[in-house]
Amino acid sequence: MFRWMMMLIVLASACKSDPESMRPNAPGATDGAVAAEENEAPKASARRSRPDLSDMDRWSEVLPVEIDGGNPSETTTVVASDGTVHAFWSQGGLWTNRFQDGKWVGASRLEPDTSASAFGAAAGPDGTVWVAFGKAPDDDALPQLRVRQYTAGTWAEPVDVPDAVMPAHLALAVDSDGRVAVVWVRIGEGVFAAMRDADSKWSAPDPIGKGTGPGVPGPGPDVIAAKDGFHVAWAEDGVVRTRRHDGAAWGPVHDLHDRQLRFAPQLALAGEQLFIAFDSDAKIWSARYSTADGWTPVEHVGIAEQTTRGFGLATHPDGRANVVWSAFKDRQSSGNTQIWANSFDGEWGTPQPIQNLPETTRPPAVGADAHGNTFVAYGQNDPRLPREPTRDGHALRVTFHSAERGWSKPVDLGFGEAKSIAVRPDGELVVLFHERFDSQLWDLKSRAFAPIR
Repeated sequence: MFRWMMMLIVLASACKSDPESMRPNAPGATDGAVAAEENEAPKASARRSRPDLSDMDRWSEVLPVEIDGGNPSETTTVVASDGTVHAFWSQGGLWTNRFQDGKWVGASRLEPDTSASAFGAAAGPDGTVWVAFGKAPDDDALPQLRVRQYTAGTWAEPVDVPDAVMPAHLALAVDSDGRVAVVWVRIGEGVFAAMRDADSKWSAPDPIGKGTGPGVPGPGPDVIAAKDGFHVAWAEDGVVRTRRHDGAAWGPVHDLHDRQLRFAPQLALAGEQLFIAFDSDAKIWSARYSTADGWTPVEHVGIAEQTTRGFGLATHPDGRANVVWSAFKDRQSSGNTQIWANSFDGEWGTPQPIQNLPETTRPPAVGADAHGNTFVAYGQNDPRLPREPTRDGHALRVTFHSAERGWSKPVDLGFGEAKSIAVRPDGELVVLFHERFDSQLWDLKSRAFAPIR
């Protein structure tokens, strides 16, 4: 059991910043221009759909999400169809909280076992939310895959997926009919999937891919529900592969790319197209899928000389997409990391930095709203901030992209390292971040931005 749990631990190393001083901004002020100048007054319709993130009166105070001082990790958010934001994180077990009516209702622990640090979550129809996680048994048996469903304001009792053991790197998706797909890596054996049909019956685990090789956890898979079924993407023996479940069975494996991944691939729907983005050979790549034409060839959408540290993908119903990443400037991983982005509007454009301060950044959190805006939050080392005993000098910054005006100027939100962005159907933005209160301890907190309604 100890060996299995140790295989799930991922160590992340931080990068040092260049202590170049710059003129400080007032609280809530924006950094210098990073994209389009905002000299002309926007039209009324654009003003409603293009939020002014620099309006600090629309930002909430800092709101705690979890119990104090537990060093939360593996944070993710899911927005239910009723607009409730569900946050999940690992903190001596699996925890959750709900954001509604401008506040968090209270953290609760869904699973006390520490093996639940591997989990996946997704929203279904009618306000339901699903989460899948690993549960170590009381004896020496193998860890079991469990699923819980939130509906009508209550979490149902956990259900064990039959014969699904040793789950790691879980991903979960729910289609419009309420069918659920859970995909995971069984370390040393491959990628597996289990399906829950409309009659609430779980299928036996189905081996759909070999994974990265014996004893190698590797990056996990991703799964998404589209009109023509569930799509899964994963890394296998140096190849990026995909498969589709059409509601009856898994189709053939499709090879997308012949380089190994460093991070899990990300899938996202943009109208009738499905996008995939992934980091391979420390570069950002993307491809698109449609039911009529299948997968397009993979395109390199980043910068060849860079070394990436993390990325996020956001898509919109009109077919547009943005991929955002943090990267060193060269292949030797020298200098500071910066936040870069590329936009798809019929074709991919030219990568551009979306910040203008030289200090190193943390990997971004990315989200999108119903008006075509892509939001990005990130932490950035900033020597202008006081390095108090309870602070680590990371500034929390947020920016966004619109098709009409490009990237906005980043806004400072205080201290923090971004972990997740959730956007409610009404446009309210919820940013989750880590805030240190000791050199080795941190809390999970949030700030919310209320749009003009």
